[in-house]
Amino acid sequence: MRILTGGFAVWMGGWTVQVHHHRDVIGPGMLVRPDTVLDQLRAVATAYDRDHLILPAVWALADGLVHKDHAVFPPDEIDPDYLERREDDNLRGAMCALGATTLEAEILIQPYIARLDPDGVHPSFG
Repeated sequence: MRILTGGFAVWMGGWTVQVHHHRDVIGPGMLVRPDTVLDQLRAVATAYDRDHLILPAVWALADGLVHKDHAVFPPDEIDPDYLERREDDNLRGAMCALGATTLEAEILIQPYIARLDPDGVHPSFG
């Protein structure tokens, strides 16, 4: 079973109005992940069609930030109005589950912090 990730999965996850037609796919002959990572991704993915699972937006973004082998979804394409709750802690947790250290996750998440809060209030902003 192949797993959809990247901008397409973020778009399908409802985080943006920017349409992403290109499909980044994890699977044989495509994007490669270690078995331990594949286990994590399969656990959170949902069915998309007969041949694919799709990652939730937060996991698709985490996958791109951690593995850096496909186009990373840019922060300014995330529309905070489309988020139901703050997602910074979820993104940080997903990144660490995929192999990032806490410090790496913290550095990589910084450009996204302001876009991951639907209320526009984040503790680091005072």
